[in-house]
Amino acid sequence: MNQILCKNHPDNSAIYLLWNSQTLQFACEECHENYCDKNYEESFKKLTIRKALKEPHYFLKQFNLDEKSKRIIRNLENIPETILKELIEKMEKSLREIQIVFEKAIIELKEKICLLLQSRDQFKNKLGKISYYTLFIQIMENLNVQQFVTHDYINQIEDRLKELFCKINDNSVIFNSEIQEQLILPKLEKKEGISQLQLLQNRLNQFRQEINPFLVNNQDQFSKFLTFSKTHKHLNSQVSQNGKVIETDLNIWQCCLCDQMIPKLGVTKFAFKILEMSYIMIGFGIREIVKNSNYENCSSLGGGTYCIYNPGYCYSHDQKEIDNKYIGWGFSTNDIIIVEVDMKNKYVKWTKQSINKSFAMNIDTTLDLYPCLQLNSKGKVEIINQSFSQENY
Repeated sequence: MNQILCKNHPDNSAIYLLWNSQTLQFACEECHENYCDKNYEESFKKLTIRKALKEPHYFLKQFNLDEKSKRIIRNLENIPETILKELIEKMEKSLREIQIVFEKAIIELKEKICLLLQSRDQFKNKLGKISYYTLFIQIMENLNVQQFVTHDYINQIEDRLKELFCKINDNSVIFNSEIQEQLILPKLEKKEGISQLQLLQNRLNQFRQEINPFLVNNQDQFSKFLTFSKTHKHLNSQVSQNGKVIETDLNIWQCCLCDQMIPKLGVTKFAFKILEMSYIMIGFGIREIVKNSNYENCSSLGGGTYCIYNPGYCYSHDQKEIDNKYIGWGFSTNDIIIVEVDMKNKYVKWTKQSINKSFAMNIDTTLDLYPCLQLNSKGKVEIINQSFSQENY
C-alpha cells in the first residue's frame, strides 16, 4: 500500500482509520492520542490499516456481528497460526527421520524374508530325504526307465506302491517322527542391539509424543479463552475479571452460559473453581432453551442443561433414568471441577480434582452446547486457565 500522510500532521504517516457513525478519517498516532484526550458525544473506533489489509477477521470484528458470525471469528482466532506452523515443521522433520528408519527397517525385513525363503528350500530338500519318500521316488523312477511298460509291469509297480503305502500306515509313529526331525525350524540368529523394526516403532511413538502437546493445546486454548457471557445469563448475576468470574447472592436458581460453544470435534476440557457457594450446578446447556426460560430454573427435564449439583446429584435435559440421581460425591468451596466433553464417544465427564473421582453421562452431540453454571443464593465461581497437557487428576 502506498504511504498516506496525515492531513492534520503532514510529517506523520496515517496508520489508522478513526470512525464513528458521523465521520471517518485517516489518522496518525498523534491524531489518535488527541481524539482520546477529548470528549465526544460518540466515541471513535480505531482500525489499524495494515492489519485490516492482512487479516480479514480483524476487519470484520469491528462491525456488528451476530452470535453465529462471532463464533466463526472466535474459532479462527482460537487456533494460533504460530502453533500450526510449528506443528507442520515438527511433522516434516519427523517424517524425514521416520522415512530413513523405515527404509532401514524394510531392508532388514527383506533380509529376514530371504532367510526364510532359503530355509524353505532347505526344508524341501530334507523332506526329499525321508526314507519312505525315497522309496516312493525309486519305485516311480523304475517305471520311467522302462522302454516298454507292459500291463504286467504296471501291476508289479502297483503292488510295490501298495506295499509301501501300507507300510507307511502301519509305521505311522516312525513315519511322523522322521518328518518332524527333518522339519525342525532353525532359529534365525538375533542380531545384537535394537532391530530397525523396533527403532521404527520407537520413532513412531516419539512422533506421537511430539504432536500430542499440540493436540492437547487445543484443549488448553479453549480453556484459556473461555469466558462467562454478559448477555446469556440471568440479570442478577455479575460477570467480572474479564469474563472469568461470575457471582450472585439472589435466592433463585440463575443460569449463566459461557460465550464459547463446545467444539463439535474431539475432546474439550475446561475447569471451574468454587470461590464461594451456597448451591451450585456445573455443566453445560442448550442456549435457546435456557434463554426461553429467562435463565431461571433450568435443571429439570427439558430445562436445557446437563449438570451436577454440589450435594452430589446429576440432572439431565433428556435422560429421565439418571435425572436427579446421586453420583457418589459432592463438591464445595475451593474445589476444582474439570468438565470433559468427548464428541466422538458422546459423553461428558465431571472430575473432582482433589479426590480424582469422576462421573459421566451420555449426551446428544448434535446440539449446540455451551459451558454453564447455575447459582442459587450467595455464590462465586471462576473459570481457571488450567493446562490439561500434564494433568494428573
